[in-house]
Amino acid sequence: MRGRGGRVRSARGLTLVEVVVAAGLTITLSATLLIFVRMAAAAIRTQPERADVQQRLRATVDGLALRLENAGAGPAAGGGSVPMARRVPVIFPQRRGPGGDPPLSAFADRFTVYTTPEGAALAALAQDMATVTAPIVLASSPGCPLSTPTCRFAVGDTVLVFDATGAHDIVTVSAVGPSTLDHAAAVSRPYLTGLGAAVTVVEVRSVFLDAARNQLRLTSPAGMNQPLADNVTDFELTFFGAPDPPDAPRPPPGEDGCVIDAAGGPKLPGLQANWGSLVALSPRSLSDGPVCGSGAAAFDVDLFRVRQVRFRLRAQAGDASYRGAFARWFRRPGQATDVRMMVPDQEVTRDVTLTNLRTGQ
Repeated sequence: MRGRGGRVRSARGLTLVEVVVAAGLTITLSATLLIFVRMAAAAIRTQPERADVQQRLRATVDGLALRLENAGAGPAAGGGSVPMARRVPVIFPQRRGPGGDPPLSAFADRFTVYTTPEGAALAALAQDMATVTAPIVLASSPGCPLSTPTCRFAVGDTVLVFDATGAHDIVTVSAVGPSTLDHAAAVSRPYLTGLGAAVTVVEVRSVFLDAARNQLRLTSPAGMNQPLADNVTDFELTFFGAPDPPDAPRPPPGEDGCVIDAAGGPKLPGLQANWGSLVALSPRSLSDGPVCGSGAAAFDVDLFRVRQVRFRLRAQAGDASYRGAFARWFRRPGQATDVRMMVPDQEVTRDVTLTNLRTGQ
């Protein structure tokens, strides 16, 4: 039908142009709505994976921070008056103990901490060790009868044998007598009562990145080797220390120690602070000496400087279908090609102050 002026109208009174415009708007709106629907569907599909990555990352970061904060925790060592961290290093940039890394190595993707369990057995040596394989003879031990100072030690315990010079060994108890502890491996030196030798139950835990498995793993000298966190693509630590020379452990007057000489002066030089009031300690500086101890028990004396640790942790989506090929988003590429279906890696950096290593404790 023709309207005024000869224009063609539809049966409802719309012009052909208006019908075309309306159809175009409808198509455009429908396409836009479809895009939003697809985006919402992608968000719904990827949200659980995003939440899993974030939750896993948060839990792992909190767990690592707690392990680092507990380095050196436990009852005082050496006669009950000196914290363990003032006698031996309690954090190392390596896997420590039998089956671990070389004693003077240092890495940025692993650490070991020593902690003493609450209520752990502690006893001074009653007599000098004659040889490195001789049984450890104990003096009286808190909570034990005088006749059985070993009453709180058990076969299979991991124990720390140490003295006031800074030297120490980690061994496993193989037999327990009324006053003696046999150990499964030789220690690095015969420990002497005149140097304040003592023994205590200790927990030794190492955390390291297994890049081949994309896992953080937890190990111990007792044979523990288990996953701590899955789908971890990067783990990096930086150690920070006190620039002043450490003043402990301090051997008896006239005796030479790891950080204090026979005259009572410090062996280590002062350093220039370059991170606030602290100094960054590179892996090289934690492995180039001076050296304390010997053999498998040797360590770099600069470990006595450590006061703070920074770590960076990166986690990925466990399902490769949520990972694409963008290098900035993914350390380990996956099969995803649609950006809307990708879940980028998440990364967190945390600074941890080691409260048990504060100077003056």
